[in-house]
Amino acid sequence: MNSLVGCTNIGASHTFILHNFGMRYLSKKLFFVLLLFCSLSAFAKERYSVRVLPDGNMYFFMPYKLKGSSGTMLQYDMTQLSYSDSVAINMTLTSPMGRVKSIRLFSGEENYSTTQYELFFQERAGSRFNTRIHIDCPLSKFRRLFSCSVPLTIELMMEDGKHYAFTYKTKTWQKEVSFVSEVQEMIAYSNSRQ
Repeated sequence: MNSLVGCTNIGASHTFILHNFGMRYLSKKLFFVLLLFCSLSAFAKERYSVRVLPDGNMYFFMPYKLKGSSGTMLQYDMTQLSYSDSVAINMTLTSPMGRVKSIRLFSGEENYSTTQYELFFQERAGSRFNTRIHIDCPLSKFRRLFSCSVPLTIELMMEDGKHYAFTYKTKTWQKEVSFVSEVQEMIAYSNSRQ
């Protein structure tokens, strides 16, 4: 019996040492997981911001640039209201002079096309022009477009027949899908609490 007690005591001290070592290891691991989570959250917050409004929340996706061919570029931002059934997408196309005829967003088999847009301005920028336009994308279509694994392409057809296409790189698109998904979860949560 004494030998068992002695064994138990030795085992208990080893268990204590292993327990302390395990707790320190677990604490370090937990610390790094929390640090990683906070870093990712901070990075995500740089991609969008949230503003509380009387009727709900406004989520603003910071401007993002997509490069096209022949020196063309598209910069766009998005605004989503937690109580709206559409998402506002504002785009600035840098290209040779031309009037936009239609805009198409597609990803995988999802597609949204419109000829209904609002022209904010068109101004000279060196040898090119900046054309700023606004479209509203139905929320259900927006959610499907931004949940596809295939990178999004934004295509602008011009009245003179030219078209400009801007496509995300795969890794960047995966991050964008994650940001949009995070916002959709926050909206669903805040709407469920009202």
